[in-house]
Amino acid sequence: MRIQHRALLFSVLAVSACTQVAAPDPDLARLKGQPIQPVIAKFGAPASEQKVDGGTSYAWTMDSRVEMPERRTVTDYSTGRANQIETTVMVAKMQSCTLRLRADGGGLVTAVEQDGPYQACGAFADRLKGGR
Repeated sequence: MRIQHRALLFSVLAVSACTQVAAPDPDLARLKGQPIQPVIAKFGAPASEQKVDGGTSYAWTMDSRVEMPERRTVTDYSTGRANQIETTVMVAKMQSCTLRLRADGGGLVTAVEQDGPYQACGAFADRLKGGR
């Protein structure tokens, strides 16, 4: 019975790996060299805007609901004896990502930085592609 549960666990992990959001880094990195105004139009007003070194730094923070695998141990009594079974379930969790862009005096993006797990940062990449 223990082998069946391991096979099930392996299957769940394999399927969840296939459904993970792709790392948004390449999509967000494409912002470098682009004008900042269309980015502001896509993301909305930045949460912060600060003048730095002849340019401006912009930051947006977005919370996203993502499905994360979580291991749980349950006790099964179907055989008449306690049997500990480890399972993996997908649980919805909120994650946060902050995107920081620096634009030069001419309004072109010179630096792109993200802070957060790639699944949460995927929401920024989705918005760039026209989603949400």
